[in-house]
Amino acid sequence: MSQQLKELFEKASIAGKMIGTIKNWSAYVDDYFGRLDTGEVEFRFRNGLIYKIRPRTSDRSVINEIWFHHCYPLSKLSSIQQGKPWTTIDLGANIGIYSVYAAFHGATVYAFEPHPGNFAQLEKNIAINRMNDRIHPRQVAMSDKAGELELYLVEGDNEGGHSVVFKKGKSIKVPAVQFADAFHEANIDACDLLKVDVEGAEFNIFYSVPGDLWGRVNHIIVEVHESISWVGTNERNTGAALVEMLDSKGFDARLVLNHGLYLFASRKIAS
Repeated sequence: MSQQLKELFEKASIAGKMIGTIKNWSAYVDDYFGRLDTGEVEFRFRNGLIYKIRPRTSDRSVINEIWFHHCYPLSKLSSIQQGKPWTTIDLGANIGIYSVYAAFHGATVYAFEPHPGNFAQLEKNIAINRMNDRIHPRQVAMSDKAGELELYLVEGDNEGGHSVVFKKGKSIKVPAVQFADAFHEANIDACDLLKVDVEGAEFNIFYSVPGDLWGRVNHIIVEVHESISWVGTNERNTGAALVEMLDSKGFDARLVLNHGLYLFASRKIAS
């Protein structure tokens, strides 16, 4: 099958999922073709959820990642299978697409997002879905050290591409916390799923997590950004190196290609 035909089938699949998921699906189509003005539009889902997104930005593509490409699948989590309450940490929460998705499926969510515009949209999506008691947002970056960082802003429509690693263009100062401190400050006993999309900062974060803290995390899904232009030539800044590190911490880890490179890890079950 040719690449062009594959892309056609994929677009048809997304269209079917989109129509079946979004009640006012014409708004999605209008945004896809750039027919919406800048500002804000609501995507009203058939399951009752509402997302406030910014037209002509990457917001719609994040909906694709979570709802249509299933880049962060929840079906294999034992807590969900058993209908039990569960906890997830959302590093790089953006406008809250995953946070709301997880809360809808019964999670208590701790969401971290440093960019002011994204964080404001995150708070709107929490409020409109009446999830203030389930999603706990913090406007901070996650890092290997606490303090203040430069967040470098991507030009154009990619509101999810701002990075503390890709040091190019304009920047703003944002507060930063260490993963261990954030874990303890929120009084998190255990994290069922750690979701990470932090534009290349995942390496510094993961290598700074204390060994005993990994024992309180059950599952991990990371979008891996290993391009040399982002994270340099350090051989530890690769998906394969993260797999090796997590294996040594008691996880079964693997890399998966799904509209990007993702790392899936689950705590090994003692025999």
